[in-house]
Amino acid sequence: YWVNNPPPPMEMVVNEGDWVGQSPRAGMSANNDANSFLAHHESIRILWQSKTMKKVWTQRAAVNVIDSHKEYFNDIDRLASPDYKP
Repeated sequence: YWVNNPPPPMEMVVNEGDWVGQSPRAGMSANNDANSFLAHHESIRILWQSKTMKKVWTQRAAVNVIDSHKEYFNDIDRLASPDYKP
């Protein structure tokens, strides 16, 4: 990518209004993924807090759920916040 598109000057890299989902630097694919996540984050949170997911979590080795997913799902509201900065 950088061969045909050199990186932007440093003053353009730090942009307070630049957030994935609305970022011209992130590109269409990343923005579409972020917008899809934002559209569904509430449903993901509800599913994560359900009795069914709690049961699946106790049996995660049998269903191949990675332990680190717990941190992601516990932070879903923070990650979906417009103030979130990766």
